[in-house]
Amino acid sequence: MKITRFLALGLCVGVFTACEKDEDEVANNLHNQWKVYSTKMVKLGGSEACAYQTKPSDMDFTPGENCQYDDVYDFRNTRDLLITNGNNKCDNNEPATVNKTYERKENKLIIAGQEYTIVRLTKDTLILDYCVSVPPLTGYTNSKIGIKFIRN
Repeated sequence: MKITRFLALGLCVGVFTACEKDEDEVANNLHNQWKVYSTKMVKLGGSEACAYQTKPSDMDFTPGENCQYDDVYDFRNTRDLLITNGNNKCDNNEPATVNKTYERKENKLIIAGQEYTIVRLTKDTLILDYCVSVPPLTGYTNSKIGIKFIRN
């Protein structure tokens, strides 16, 4: 009987330790520099576009050229995100760097008030998505956007 209790106690301790380690590992994975690899309009529509759950496979494609694909997002500070805009400027007034506050809440990142869902976070890949309103001329009201980052 004592052996069974000891094993049960050991199992419980092991599970809680593994959970702490997983959370630490996720935090350590996020707190790095990430280069924008690709962006994609994953879903277009009404409220169903925002409700769509982006899959990592939605971002499995070879990106074309884009002015953002040399931008680096530095999450090493646990509250302030430093975005370094690369040499390929999206417009002439684009600053070299931008600072934004961010906060992580479970599978969400809130960056300067905009909520992003963490779709995938590994040591080499970060995929985020978010919902935006689109102009009425498109015939749609919302779009789900995916952003894939690779470790810089």
